[in-house]
Amino acid sequence: MAIELNLAEQRERARLATEQHDHLQQLLVLGKLKLAGGKRGTMGRPAVEKMIHETDKVFAEALQYTRSLVAELSPPVLRDHGLGDGLRWLGGYCMEKYEMTVTVTIPKAVESALPEDQSVLLFQSVRELLMNAWKHAGTTEAAVVLEQTGDRLRITVSDKGTGFALAAVAEPAGGLSSKFGLFSIRERMRSLGGSLELASAPGKGTIATLMLPLVRHREVEVKVQADGSTKARHRGEDMNMPKMNGIEATREITAPYPNIIVIGLSVNAGDANHHAMTCAGAAMLLTKDAAVEQLYDAMLARLKDFCPVA
Repeated sequence: MAIELNLAEQRERARLATEQHDHLQQLLVLGKLKLAGGKRGTMGRPAVEKMIHETDKVFAEALQYTRSLVAELSPPVLRDHGLGDGLRWLGGYCMEKYEMTVTVTIPKAVESALPEDQSVLLFQSVRELLMNAWKHAGTTEAAVVLEQTGDRLRITVSDKGTGFALAAVAEPAGGLSSKFGLFSIRERMRSLGGSLELASAPGKGTIATLMLPLVRHREVEVKVQADGSTKARHRGEDMNMPKMNGIEATREITAPYPNIIVIGLSVNAGDANHHAMTCAGAAMLLTKDAAVEQLYDAMLARLKDFCPVA
C-alpha cells in the first residue's frame, strides 16, 4: 500500500508538471514572443520601450520560476532521459538549492534503461538519502555512484559526516529509522525485489547501498487508444508532438538527408535535451523564448557553414 501511495504521488506530480509545461509555460513563452515582436514598434518612444523591457523581465522571471517548479515536482530529465541523467541533475540541483556538493559517478557501460516506476522510486530514494546527509550528517559533501554488476544495479550514497549507531535504526517504529525515512526506503526497495544496506558509525560517516535486480523490458510501450489507434511511448520524450517526439523526428529527417539543417525549439533546452537532439542530428537546440532574438542569427550561422560565402 505504501508503494502504491508513493507511485500515486509521483504520477500526480508528473501530471501537475505536465500541466505546467504544456499550458502555463507555453503561455509565458507566447507572452515573451509577442513582447519581442512589439519592440520593433517602440523605436523613439523611451517610456514605452522601458515598459516593454520591464514586462519582459517579469515574464522571464515567471518562466524561470515555472521551470524550477516543474523540476521539483517531476524532473523532466528523469522522465525523458532515464535514471543516470536524473541523478546527474539531482547533484546539480542539490548544489544550487542547498549548497551541497554531490559527486555523481556513472560509468558509460552502466545500463540506464529501467521501467519508469523503478527509475522514479530509485531517484526518490537517492534524493531522500542526500537530504538526510544535508540535514543530519553535518556535512555539505556527498557522493553518488551508480554501478551495474551482472544483472544487479547498485547505487551507493555516501558521506563523511557525523554518522550514527546502526542499532538506532534497527526498529522501524521510531528512532532514527523513522526520522530519516529509512524504513520507507527499505520497504520501497523490497517492493522492487531489492534491498537497502547501511554502514555507519558515530564520527565515521554513512554509506547507504541500494541494490536492485535488473529485469529486461521493452523499450517501446504500445498503448491502444479509445478510437482503436495505437500510440507508442519511447524513452526520451522531451519535445512532444502528436505522432513522435522531436528527437525521433530529427533522427528520421537527418538519417536519409544529412545535409538538412535542423534547429530544435523547446521550453526546456538543458544539457540532456541538447545532447539528445545533437546526437539525433540537430545542429542546435534553442529555448522557445529565445527564438525571436536568436533563431535568425542561428540559421544564418548554420547556412554559412554549409554554403560559405566567398
